Amino acid sequence: MVPKTQYKDREKTVTCEKHSPRHSHNEEHTMKKRESGLFDEEDRLARISQLGDPLEKLRTAIDWTIFAPVLDKAMYREPKGLGGRPPYDYVMMFKILILQEYFGLSDEQAEFQITDRFSFMRFLELCTCDQVPD
Repeated sequence: MVPKTQYKDREKTVTCEKHSPRHSHNEEHTMKKRESGLFDEEDRLARISQLGDPLEKLRTAIDWTIFAPVLDKAMYREPKGLGGRPPYDYVMMFKILILQEYFGLSDEQAEFQITDRFSFMRFLELCTCDQVPD
């Protein structure tokens, strides 16, 4: 039978009827579910750090700004006219190449993983509101 869902304040109460030999009567099961909060992203990143995020170590061990002048010079293209979207930061694109090589990701898989994983976003210095390169 499909569970009946009832909401009370900040917790979710699920009432379900189980039909099995061990459960001959109706039971009510309560699962507490928090509402999203202001510091949820920070809390999640702190937990990822506690678990030993290798990308955090890589991000802090290397001064990524030293690559900017070389990448900017190598990737500079004369504008062909007005319009068009501006290019993504070349250092960030370089870091995406590192992620692709390290984790064996295609372009499509890299886009998905960057969108999905907090550790990838932190490594690339992106927020959840930032656009991920396609």
